[in-house]
Amino acid sequence: MPNKFSKEDAQTCFRCGTKPPSFRMVSLARMPNEHGSLVPECITALLCSRCVWYELHDFHQSLNQVNIPFGTDEEKESFLCRQVSICVIPLSLTYMESNLLVEGLKADWLECVVN
Repeated sequence: MPNKFSKEDAQTCFRCGTKPPSFRMVSLARMPNEHGSLVPECITALLCSRCVWYELHDFHQSLNQVNIPFGTDEEKESFLCRQVSICVIPLSLTYMESNLLVEGLKADWLECVVN
């Protein structure tokens, strides 16, 4: 189920808190649970066009850490988020564009790679 935001939350970028958002970012990440194990979690945010660049940069920097276990120097309050995938979607999509995106995400990727 997609995350829903209140009208107040949707007024400004989640990262900078000043500009109106232009994109929705959906990220699959590995986050520590109460036992310190990394478990999958879906994170969504509304971002302005400037902050999207920073999020993509952070994602690129985190790719080397995806398979690193929860470190002894990390605590539940302060840890590295291991982002596995990220999808950036403009907030203004037509109905046809939305359907094309959904169909692309539902595709059998192994079959697409093999063919």
